Amino acid sequence: MEIRYSDRGVVRLEGELNIQEAGRLRELLLQAFGEVQELSLDLEGVTEADTACLQVLCSAHKSFLTANKTLTTTGVPAAPFIRTVDDSGYRRTVGCHSDPQRGCLWVIGGGRG
Repeated sequence: MEIRYSDRGVVRLEGELNIQEAGRLRELLLQAFGEVQELSLDLEGVTEADTACLQVLCSAHKSFLTANKTLTTTGVPAAPFIRTVDDSGYRRTVGCHSDPQRGCLWVIGGGRG
């Protein structure tokens, strides 16, 4: 997994997002959580994904919500990422019940549906 972090609150994830990278992804998101109010994930360069990393992203989204911060996606996620979201049952048509604005990383179209 290659990570490019911008001080403007954009993280570009590239390569494999799998169980071997879940801890690294978690640490990156924790670091960003401490530094920004709004974070956007660019998933266009993801070549592989699994449910371990989806769980990390979901947990991060909930943490951002609890702290009144924003975590969204930007652009069009790569096909392998979308396939994992769909195959694992994460895809949603309605946003997260934890978010008053009903945003969710798994709603078609990204973080704010």
